Amino acid sequence: MKPARGFAAIIIVAIIALVFGAAATFGYQKFIKKTPAVSQKAETQASPLASVDETANWKTYTNSKYGFSLKYPEEKPVEFKDSVEGKQLCANTKGIVDIKIYPADYKKLGPETEFLGDLWVSLSVADNVGKISPEDYVKKACPDYFSQGKIGSIKNTEINGNKALEIIYKNVMAQQEDVVVTKGDKLFFIHHYSNKLPNPLFNQILSTFKFTSDETANWKTYTNEEAKFQIKYPPAWKLEYLDKWQGNPDSTLSGKEGSIDFIWGSGLGGACSVDFEKIRLKDGDVPACHLVTNTKESWGLFRPKGVQADTYVVANPPTKTNRNILLEILSTYEAIK
Repeated sequence: MKPARGFAAIIIVAIIALVFGAAATFGYQKFIKKTPAVSQKAETQASPLASVDETANWKTYTNSKYGFSLKYPEEKPVEFKDSVEGKQLCANTKGIVDIKIYPADYKKLGPETEFLGDLWVSLSVADNVGKISPEDYVKKACPDYFSQGKIGSIKNTEINGNKALEIIYKNVMAQQEDVVVTKGDKLFFIHHYSNKLPNPLFNQILSTFKFTSDETANWKTYTNEEAKFQIKYPPAWKLEYLDKWQGNPDSTLSGKEGSIDFIWGSGLGGACSVDFEKIRLKDGDVPACHLVTNTKESWGLFRPKGVQADTYVVANPPTKTNRNILLEILSTYEAIK
């Protein structure tokens, strides 16, 4: 009988081993199934944050005459001059805009240099009727700079899909650079002085330079012959004719970014009890009654530049982002005969 008892013990041990083995296998399989999810979650948590556009809340300058825009920061002291007289280091050009960004401890270098701080950006335009390359244009316009060894380097580059030429100057008073962008029969000179090259802030500003005419090419056009105006707007926006406001015709353009109301007739206009901000239309700059609250930013334009309508503009939140599209739409706003 002893052998039988021993045999039974062996069977019992084998059964116990099988049970524990099955449990272990089941537990291991559950672990394997859960591990990828845990590992993936850990990897997701450890992954770096998505890059943030540091220029998203910068102020946008739009020039409808030449069809371009660029951004610049507001957190630093800025001196902004529009419609300036301009001449680049060597090429005769027509000045468009100066943007001087001051550090806390900016310094003056002498009577011939107005300012050299964090950054001075000057933008001007030259006619290029023959449509020669930017390099040939500069060599023709600036022979002395080449013969006197004032050109440190010159190379082809690209700015937001547009061909450009980068020129670094040497043997001049300050660190200076030109970026020449080609558009049709025009050459846009984006010039800057700074304390050092390359200048990260200038590179950020340069990255925001774009031709708005390209962006608005597929926009719709609203023409109002009665109120003598025309304006372009994005395809996603809608045009509505509303009930008459106090006996006057009323129409509105609206999208997720905000709205623009046009009211024409008699008995309109009025005084502005808040601050003014200069707004650029296609025909030039106009003062606009400007109001900023916690929920919106708005402008009132009273019969601007020959338009026979009062115009009320509202940017929805986030206003710092949405105001840019509103201002771009307004840059196409013009009077018609």
